[in-house]
Amino acid sequence: MGKKLEDIQTTFYFCDGESCRKNGSESAIREARAYLRNTGQWDDNHSIKTRCNGRCENGPTWIVQPGNHWYKDVNASNAIEIVKAHVEQNQPLESELLYKDGWNATTCEKNKPESFIKPFELFEETDGSNWWRTRGLSSDQRLYPLFKKWLGDLGDSTSDYKLDTQKDKESANAGSFTSQSGKTHHHSQLIKVEYTDPQFIELQFKTDTERVMVGACEKNSPENLLKIRKTYYAISEDLSEMQITFENYLGEFLGKLCFSNEDFWKYCLEIQLDGMKMEVPVV
Repeated sequence: MGKKLEDIQTTFYFCDGESCRKNGSESAIREARAYLRNTGQWDDNHSIKTRCNGRCENGPTWIVQPGNHWYKDVNASNAIEIVKAHVEQNQPLESELLYKDGWNATTCEKNKPESFIKPFELFEETDGSNWWRTRGLSSDQRLYPLFKKWLGDLGDSTSDYKLDTQKDKESANAGSFTSQSGKTHHHSQLIKVEYTDPQFIELQFKTDTERVMVGACEKNSPENLLKIRKTYYAISEDLSEMQITFENYLGEFLGKLCFSNEDFWKYCLEIQLDGMKMEVPVV
């Protein structure tokens, strides 16, 4: 039977992402939940394991509501003190806080840089052609939106980079996707992009379906050779053609998007490459 939500006083969101687990999040979670259970405060407070909270450098992290209190470096030793502060004193344990509403900065000195993405560099392809290239990020949180954008399905977005779906499907410069097997599909044949499988994005074309692996995978698993771990964004030296190449951890080819659509390239710079400013003239 579920808890009575109207009786909940405090909700604890325990990060259960990979980095936090590696840093001992599970022992802190167990201590917190055991304390709530054994002190008779279980029914009045709620705890939820979440996926990554996006602060891996501070893990294990907790978020406590109300008040939007973010905790850093939570462990089995300070977990109960954090819980007690909220459920028994109705205030945060400020010495352990990363951030709370009203603060204009975090208490962390090891914040990640705004972007890991490096400037474009000139790169020579195996065919002798030169491209300006940089490496983007390859998580499912990046690649699924990328393929959805290529499809042209952004719902009610009012972004400056929204594409006209019908126009781009009929336009040759919308490009093509080449799979690991070497088969090429034109954008006009793309019907749907789905990410319902835990690991694979499906690109449904009129005559075929291609799958690209973006979800979590054990590094020693045979499937690791299928997972996209390197994503390269490139524009030809004369700025007339663009491509996005996908590779596994060994640098082996897994797929490629080729296009000359300027709006889609602007989207790549702004969204996928975190507002990248090219050192060469943009198209």
